[in-house]
Parts: sequence; structure tokens; C-alpha cells
Amino acid sequence: MPLKKDSGNTSSSRKKNQLKEISQIIMRLIDHHAHLTSEQYHGSLDEINYRAGKAGVEKIITVGTDLQDSLESLEIAQKYENVFFTAGFHPHEAKSADDQSLEQIRLLLREDKAAALGEIGLDYYYEFSSKEQQKNAFAKQLEIAVQENMPVVIHSRDAFENTAEILSKYSEKLPGIVIHCFGEGPEQAEYCLKQGWYVSFTGVVTFKNAERTRQAAAVVPPEKLLAETDCPYMSPAPLRKYKTNEPSFIVHIAEKLAEVKGLEVNQMCEILWQNAESVFRI
Repeated sequence: MPLKKDSGNTSSSRKKNQLKEISQIIMRLIDHHAHLTSEQYHGSLDEINYRAGKAGVEKIITVGTDLQDSLESLEIAQKYENVFFTAGFHPHEAKSADDQSLEQIRLLLREDKAAALGEIGLDYYYEFSSKEQQKNAFAKQLEIAVQENMPVVIHSRDAFENTAEILSKYSEKLPGIVIHCFGEGPEQAEYCLKQGWYVSFTGVVTFKNAERTRQAAAVVPPEKLLAETDCPYMSPAPLRKYKTNEPSFIVHIAEKLAEVKGLEVNQMCEILWQNAESVFRI
């Protein structure tokens, strides 16, 4: 259900205290992968954006997953000064990525607040679109990104080999490549690094049973490291009880990454800020 405005009850007071503690220890952060168009946020974006600001999250990128979602993401970005957007067809929606729709995506990328083309890629876990539909839409969108000189946000689930094979053909032609919600191990992370890609971690890196993900984070050098919430999904520890994730929670991901890399939290936040600003040019 949507997060409600703080009202003074015990739960809200606890959240306020957590945000107060957060604001005292961090400098600034960018949540570069949020889904602010999700129904969980309907009617509560003002409060969510306010809480993000209180937690030091100064910029947010809301991510498009098909044409309509990309248009709605643009509307949100136009409403909030600190919000940017991406446009693209998620692999689940690849079957709908016809030439006309892809041309509209191209035009959206020319908007002032467009940060990247995405999220795009391959997902063989669900296969809501066939593998061939996914590969076709993926390649076409990568071509558009090259032509428009836009970075790309990559979704890959149970499809790392095919994703890497297709993506590697475009590595030298794109201004930036972000492997979002990295769920592979250190070996795959090493491959991404050799290709010059950024590797981004979600709240999964804080989960007790995600040691392999932390091992992957450990091999990523600071200059290629990113953090994101992928909200409203996967709230990080210690906020797993909040079923609806939100941008303000990204500080807990930054804290875990700082622990993994042996850095102070403020240092990690600044690294993550600089990397996100650099790749997304916002």
C-alpha cells in the first residue's frame, strides 16, 4: 500500500528519527533508479520527495519501462525540479516495442531532463516477452542510444551471457553503461569492469543471505560503483518491514557498500554522487 504522510504515531516517529540520524551522517546522494510511476506512490509523491530530501537524496531518476510509463516519468520529472527520467522498453514489455513506439522513445530522449535510455535488456526468468522479442528490442534500443549519444540502464536476469554478448558490441559507442540491480557474482562483476561498465547495487546487498552480492560489490572499484533503490521494490535492511521501498532508504545501501569497501559513509556517498552525476550527466 502507498506510504502515508507522517502523522505523529509511533511508526511515523520512528521513521522521523531514522531520517534525522541519516541527515546527520551523509552528504548527498542520487537515487538513479526509482519507479515513481508505481501505483504504490499514487497521491504520495510530495511526501516521498520531501523525505528523500531530508535524507540527503538531492536527485532522483525515475525509470521508464514502456512508452506510457516513460511519458508518465517525464511528467513527474517536469513537476519536480530534482527529478529526472529515463525512457525505454523493459524486456517484459519488449513485445510492444514496435518501430513507431521506439521512435517516440527516441524523441523522449531529446527532452532536457532525459538522463538515459532504459531500462532495457533481457529477462529469461519470467519471459513475459519471448527471448527473440527481447533480443530484438534490446538491440534496436541500443542503436537508438548510440545515435542519440545517451547512456543506457541495463536489466539482466538469468540472461547474463546473452546480455553481455549483445551489449559488448556497443560498449565503445555509448557514453555510459549501467548494469542495474546487479545480482550476479564477482566473476560476472569482473567481466563488466573489463568492459568499462558501471555496476549498481540495490537493497539486496544488505540482505543477510546475499553474501555473493557483497562479494561482487567488493571487487568493484569505487569509480565504477553505483547504488539505487529500484523502489518500490526490495527495501534494504533494516527497513525490510516497510514493504514499499522509497528513495530515502538508499542511505542504508550506501552504508553497506561503505562497510564492504572499508570506507566512511560520507566518503561512499560522495563517490556514489560523483559517479551518478558523471554517467547520467545530471
